[in-house]
Amino acid sequence: MSDYISTIKKVILEVSQTRDENYLIALKNRFLIQRTFDIPLVPREILESESIFQLTDFLFNQNAFFDETQTVIVKRALKLFNNQKELTLDEIAEQVDLSRERVRQIRKIGLESLFNKLLFISNFNDDLFQKYSIDVESMYIEIDTDILNKINQSNNTNFSREFITFILSAYLKDSFSLVGNYEDVLQPKYFNSRNRHNWNNFYLIKKELSLEFDFTSFTNDISKRLSDRIEESYSFNFKSYLSKFLLNNYIDFLELLFPICEKIINEEFEIYLDLEENINFKRNTTRQAHEYAFEALEHLGKPSKVKEIFEKVIELHPNYDTEEVKIRVSMKRKNGFVPIGRKSVFGLKKWESELDNFKGGTIRDIAEEYLMQYSVPKHISDITEHVLKYRPKSNQYSILQNLKLDESGLYIFFKGSHIGLTTKKYESDFKKISEVQKTDKKTWEERFEMLQNFVLTEKRLPFSNGVPQKEIKLYRWLCVQKSKQNKGKLAKNKLEKLNSLLVKYPSVNGRRRLNSNEKYQELISFVSNNRRLPSANKDGEENLYQFFYKQRKLFDKNELGSKEENKFIEVAKLLQNIKYENKRN
Repeated sequence: MSDYISTIKKVILEVSQTRDENYLIALKNRFLIQRTFDIPLVPREILESESIFQLTDFLFNQNAFFDETQTVIVKRALKLFNNQKELTLDEIAEQVDLSRERVRQIRKIGLESLFNKLLFISNFNDDLFQKYSIDVESMYIEIDTDILNKINQSNNTNFSREFITFILSAYLKDSFSLVGNYEDVLQPKYFNSRNRHNWNNFYLIKKELSLEFDFTSFTNDISKRLSDRIEESYSFNFKSYLSKFLLNNYIDFLELLFPICEKIINEEFEIYLDLEENINFKRNTTRQAHEYAFEALEHLGKPSKVKEIFEKVIELHPNYDTEEVKIRVSMKRKNGFVPIGRKSVFGLKKWESELDNFKGGTIRDIAEEYLMQYSVPKHISDITEHVLKYRPKSNQYSILQNLKLDESGLYIFFKGSHIGLTTKKYESDFKKISEVQKTDKKTWEERFEMLQNFVLTEKRLPFSNGVPQKEIKLYRWLCVQKSKQNKGKLAKNKLEKLNSLLVKYPSVNGRRRLNSNEKYQELISFVSNNRRLPSANKDGEENLYQFFYKQRKLFDKNELGSKEENKFIEVAKLLQNIKYENKRN
């Protein structure tokens, strides 16, 4: 007690002797952190910036929330970071030298206690609107890609969208509620819970709204309707439907709830309202696309190309209306699938434990897993022997070149044809090869020059699919550089060059966007020929309807570009003329 009183006296004395506002802020925050977590040194930048994201990252790295082993488990078992590799409990258990059950227990405790531990950050005074354009007066806070990047870049962090929303829910706990299930959103999904909706995202909603509406029952009801067998399509008014879930029957809240609930059905279920604001439930079966693909692979009994899986699905269920691209999209790891290499070949995750010579992933993934087991670099012949168990059609030369072409810098090459990992430390007996000749390996400057030439020609950043292989390689190289930038591993001169280019061109999600002009021409042609808009409930018209639906939303928000806005007005005028002609007739 005497030490505590002495500390208080020192703080009061310091406060009385300074008028520097930043120093006072730092003094207050240092006192709070040191007294709560017993951390002797806290960077002044964190103390003065009052950034809740920098603070959370710092406290995690200082093992302030959990002990060292628990921190490692929580970081690897929960989706806290962008592009985080999903690890099984067995994989984490092996890394921390604990049993699988003990790792599961620590993960459970960590997830259950994390929110309460983060409540400490509410002592800080972070200006969310000024720094990140987050409006805490709004009814709903969405962390979009722009805000996500702004938060991570300005704080030198790499947090995931899900974890940033989670952090904000602790910071804003008095005014906002977090809608969504912790386990669903923050844990890797290997199995879905039955009899309830399995959440994909978090939603940060004003507390006054969350106390008036049962979001859990709302999503569970939609999930049940979608999973039930629907013999005939049906629909009903969305706003009337929402009134079923009001807790106090205050109808006035429906106007505020409507856009939030519409966002939820878009993101959680990929359901879009029709023009009359009705929600539609189409005729279906109780099975989802990935279940058909799973059954087809079980019949095939071996890793297969997407086309082969699709053909087997149609063979087993000739009346099932699907497409090859839908089958491809459904085969995700969380649904029990694993990709084999980079050639659109998939297998079942369960085969890794059931079959002797089966393993998903690329050759590099297999080599990395093998090298992680040893404290010394391994000869290429040993690596080849291991890889050939799972990729028998490969060979030593091909495997070596594959590892040399890895741009992430994961592999390190030693004299005597030995290979290790840059993430491990080895004895000095192994001599590193300073310059490894890599097939078609270009310098950073050459790659950057290729990127410069590309954007000058195309007026955009490269895409990841639907484009030539050369552009895909350029896209992957750019992603690696962005990852290094986020981790602070990109040299200053390279960082300046990269940023000078990126600032001129908007970031894209990597997927090639359909030319909106082409889509508008298709829409105008449809309206002209059919004298109406496309329907959300008619086969073959759904995609065109969704395009119009999204464009209308952007038009209402005044977020369309000038060309798209003119096209949208052209469609609207065409519809008005048709309506006028119908009245005359």
